[in-house]
Amino acid sequence: EECWVPVEFDKFGCRKSIAGDVLKTSLYEITGTVSDGDDGRTEGETTSGSHRPLFPEGAGPGVSPPGGGGDEDESFESSTPPTVSYANWVERFMKDPKWDDFRTFTASFAVALFVRFFVMEPRFIPSTSMFPTFDIGDQLLVEKVSNLVKAPEVGDVVVFKAPDALVERGFTPSDVFIKRVVGAEGDKVFIKDGEVFVNGIRQDETFTAERPNYEWGPATVPSGSVMVLGDNRNNSFDSHLWGFLPRRNIIGKAVLRYWPLTRVGFIDDERRDAGPWLGAIEEWGDRGRATR
Repeated sequence: EECWVPVEFDKFGCRKSIAGDVLKTSLYEITGTVSDGDDGRTEGETTSGSHRPLFPEGAGPGVSPPGGGGDEDESFESSTPPTVSYANWVERFMKDPKWDDFRTFTASFAVALFVRFFVMEPRFIPSTSMFPTFDIGDQLLVEKVSNLVKAPEVGDVVVFKAPDALVERGFTPSDVFIKRVVGAEGDKVFIKDGEVFVNGIRQDETFTAERPNYEWGPATVPSGSVMVLGDNRNNSFDSHLWGFLPRRNIIGKAVLRYWPLTRVGFIDDERRDAGPWLGAIEEWGDRGRATR
C-alpha cells in the first residue's frame, strides 16, 4: 500500500524541509501507535499491518486529485519559472520587461526629434539686423507648421535659409537668416522718403530702429515669394539688396522669445510682451542691473 507523507513547496515549486511534527504524525499513521481520532483506537493499540494514506488515493504533491485541481498543482512540477519565447526581435523589444527603460528612452527621443524637425526649433540672434526687436544673444522659438498650410503675412518675422541670390554672394545654402515680411506675393512695394509703401499705403512701422535712408522700387512681389527687410533698416542685408525671398526657403515663423528672461514674450509687430506678469520680471532685471 501507498503512504503519502505531506511536504511543503514554495511558490517556485521547490520542496521545503519537512517539519518534525508532520514527520512524526506520518510515522504514527503507519504504525498505528496513536489514536487517529476517527476509529476509536487509543494510544498503545496497534493495527494489524494496515495504515491509512494521508492523501486520498491518486492524490499528492504534483498529482491531481480526483475531481480536478490539476492546474494548481502543476506549478510544483518545475523548480524554475517558465521561459517566455518570442517570435522575433521586434516582439521581444515590445514585450520583454527587461527592455522597458530602453523603450521609454526610444519613444522620448523619437518625439523630441519629431518636434525639432517638423514642429518647432530654437534659434539665437547673432547680429543687430533686427534691432530693436531682437538683440545679439536673444533666443527664440521658431514654429514650422503654419508655413506648411498658409503663406506668410506682412508683419511676420520669418527664419529662412539662404536663397540662391545669397549663395551667389558667398553664403552657403545652410546659412540661416531672420527678417520681417513687408510684402506678400502680389503686393506692390516701394520705399521712398524714409517710408515703406505697400499697394500705395504707407506702413506704420513702430518697431524699426530708424527710417530707411534709401529708396527702392516700385516692384511687385512675384508668386511664391515674399519681400523681407530687417527692423534695423539701414544695417540689414535684406531684400532691398538681393531681391525677393522664395517661400520654399522659409524654415518657419518666430513666435516666442524665451531668453533673456527680462524680455520674454510673444513676437508681434504691435505687442512685444507676454502679459502683465512680464512687468515683474523687467523690474527684477532692472534691480539686478543696478546692483552690478
